[in-house]
Amino acid sequence: MKLVTIFLSIIFFTGCKSLISKDAAAEFSAKKETVTVKVYPVRVIKGNNIENDFALAQELAGEFKAFSNLNFVQSADSFSIPFQWRHNQAKMMSESARGFSSCVAKADINTDYALMVEILGNKEETWIVGVHYYLCNKKGEIVKVGLNNSHWDTFKQINPTNRQGGMKVAVLMISEFFKTRK
Repeated sequence: MKLVTIFLSIIFFTGCKSLISKDAAAEFSAKKETVTVKVYPVRVIKGNNIENDFALAQELAGEFKAFSNLNFVQSADSFSIPFQWRHNQAKMMSESARGFSSCVAKADINTDYALMVEILGNKEETWIVGVHYYLCNKKGEIVKVGLNNSHWDTFKQINPTNRQGGMKVAVLMISEFFKTRK
């Protein structure tokens, strides 16, 4: 099982390397002043349907109040980003990340950064297969992406079966990243 996880990690991180702007990521980590992050509705992919969950986005923003150098603002808007199921979850994540990045770049947001979470499940929402997140600067440059599924310990610990479980996975993933910003 560890070999499978290592192999998937290599594929995931080599695929993500070209997504992330090194300059934007370094700038995010280096900023000492408080930055604002617009939290977009959580995209819940239920089979072939996409729901934008504004309540979950508000819950997500509330989870990060402990980070005093980050100020979260909930977005009143959502983006229409195409989604296609594939055998390769990293490819699905990459496509959504690029779509979100493009939307942020065109939207002229009034915050420093934009964050969106994506929860993937079956149409009945009784089985969650993956959780992604995307953080971009206001120019749409990707600062960080995250992918979690049944191959990762965090996912296994929570064992999400609905969007609330998927949100718990997202909060843990994103919190770990935000802790790196001093």
